[in-house]
Amino acid sequence: MINYELTKQAEDNLSKTFFKYVDHVLKEWNYLLEGLKKSKKISPQRIQEIFKMEEQSNHFEAEILDDCIWTISKYQPVANHLRFVISIINSIKDLERMADYVISTAKFIYLHDTFDEEQIDLIIEGIQASISAVTEILNLLTIKKEDKINNEISIFQESTKIHSSYNVKYQNIINKLSRIAYDESTASKAADAMNNCFIILKHTERSVDHAINIIENFVYIRESNFFYDKHSKQMVNSKACEFFKKAKEQKTIAKKSIAKKKEKENK
Repeated sequence: MINYELTKQAEDNLSKTFFKYVDHVLKEWNYLLEGLKKSKKISPQRIQEIFKMEEQSNHFEAEILDDCIWTISKYQPVANHLRFVISIINSIKDLERMADYVISTAKFIYLHDTFDEEQIDLIIEGIQASISAVTEILNLLTIKKEDKINNEISIFQESTKIHSSYNVKYQNIINKLSRIAYDESTASKAADAMNNCFIILKHTERSVDHAINIIENFVYIRESNFFYDKHSKQMVNSKACEFFKKAKEQKTIAKKSIAKKKEKENK
């Protein structure tokens, strides 16, 4: 009984530190967003502060990893308790990648000062959509119900709905950027900026993917066969295929539209 109580106490401490890390990563993204909204660029002072926040992120990761190793070695957790610690270890990797995307995005904008106002507005829109989706997804982990197993499954189902809703917003932003990229009047003078925009928006999308990974890690605590569920994985992959197929079709339509426009102009 004493060992169980100490294990639960260790889990509670791990959970508190983990959610502090979640808050820190979201704080990094919001700090970047705040700077872009204010001046449409990243100032030297702001990027220095982002570097400091990135160092704090690395400290969070190291501290939580040390605590996990200590918990395993001291309390020797088993079953769900061990899966909880493993889920924390896997999830801090996702949080660390999300924090890395902040610094990568900030450096891209700071070093490639070629974005016009329309492009920056799309980047802001992409970051806002990503922050909103990540916040909504990770907030699901704070939901507590008596039926814990069904709760974990419902959390995963709800997270996929949020992810799908985000994908629609993300695709709309990509479509807007594609129209600018294929516009002959802007494409030639801003090709590099366009490529950088696509890279930055991909960073925002990957952050949402990592949030989904974290949800899956925590579902694994109660549903140990979750990752072996081929049907669920096939459904997720099927949705992804449909999404990218639709994106490809829209891109083809945009190209044909531009080609027809050029033909009319030549006539």
